Formats: sequence, structure tokens, C-alpha cells
Amino acid sequence: GLDVDSSGVGGEVLLGKNRPVHVVGVFQAPGASAESELWVDLEMARAAFGRLGLVSSVRVGLQSTADLATFRDAVESDRRLGLKVMSESAFLEAQASGLATFIRVLGTLISLLFAIAAMLGAAITMHGAVSARVREIGTLRALGFSRGKILLGFLVESCALTLGGAGIGVLLALPLKWAEISMLNQSSWSEVVFGFEPSLGVLAQALGFGVGMGLIGGIAPALRAAWVRPLDALRA
Repeated sequence: GLDVDSSGVGGEVLLGKNRPVHVVGVFQAPGASAESELWVDLEMARAAFGRLGLVSSVRVGLQSTADLATFRDAVESDRRLGLKVMSESAFLEAQASGLATFIRVLGTLISLLFAIAAMLGAAITMHGAVSARVREIGTLRALGFSRGKILLGFLVESCALTLGGAGIGVLLALPLKWAEISMLNQSSWSEVVFGFEPSLGVLAQALGFGVGMGLIGGIAPALRAAWVRPLDALRA
């Protein structure tokens, strides 16, 4: 890491041993990845990191995106250069692929754990509801309600229960739009700051996932309710 005494103009950044540089300006790039970069003189950076005569990447400004294919063909066809051309967005995506995979796997594991807990909670709640309403179920069966209708009724109740929980979770997640998460990119050793963008599609998927958890967690209690015999229920 870099030893930064001050992030403002006039501060000092220690690139290497006895190689301090002074901050002469601070720039902004509307939330882009460039805001996590430190720009210094090329030769000074080479000397500080022991990479004299080496360049890891070169940024080229083209007049339009349509020129990218022509530029790529011209550069990559020259075997003397041995360079690979890609757009800046593709380059940054490749640099952040490892971190993105880590966040995706971690988020998936946490979601699965919470989903299992929610399904168990729904199942326990619905089993309690079935036990407390045995007479009601028996009465419905005696009045002519089929097992399928009893099953459907308890499944709908279970889904409604988890849908309410999912709705509360969605409302609590909305303020995360203004939160910022800071992590270290292991590929480039640079700080990556990102936030959550809860779009309508994502929120709809969360609600649908909540209904699915209620459906899975409520199957066993609903089957138990559907197979209650009217005579046994009325004797309870």
C-alpha cells in the first residue's frame, strides 16, 4: 500500500523508500474507477516500483467507438508489438472479475443461509397454525371442502406470510442505495468503492424469492392439513 499523509493538495504520498511525491491536485471522475487512481510522472513511478523500461498498459483515445475494431486489427496484427487491444470497460471488467466473483459467491451463500432459515420459520409457523386449527379444518372437510382446496389455502397463507417478510426486507434495503462499500481488488491492489442499485427488477425478484420460500416451507404443513380426517378433527 501507499503511505498517504494527506489526501488534499499539498499533502505527501510515499511511493517507495525515500521517494515522496507531493499532491498538486485532486480530480473527480463522476464515480468511475479513475477516482481510485493516483497519477504520477511515468519515470518516477517506474523508478519507485523497479519497473524501468516497462509499461503494463497504455490508454489510447479514439475519436469514436467504431474505430476500435480498426485500431485493434492494426495493433494485434503487428507481431513486433505483441499487444492486446480491448475497450476500457472490458479491461476494467477483467481486472475486477476476481472481486466480482468473490462478492457474488459470498452473497449467494448468505442468501441461501437466510433462505433456509426463512423456510424453516415458515414451516414451524404453519405447523403451529395447523395444530391450532384442527377443528376448523375438520369442519371444512365435513362441509365438503376437498383436500386440494385445504392444501391450496394453507400454501397461500404460507406464501403470504413470507411475502410480507420479503416486503419488509425490500423496504429496509432501499436506503442501501446511498451506502458505499469499500473493498480491495486483489488483481490491481486498488481500492474499489461501489454501492447497491436496487432496481425494480431486483426488487421484484426478491419478492418472488420470498414467495418461493413460503411455497417450499409450507408444503409439509399444508399436506398435513389436507390429510386431516374430519372425524378425528371433530374429536380433537
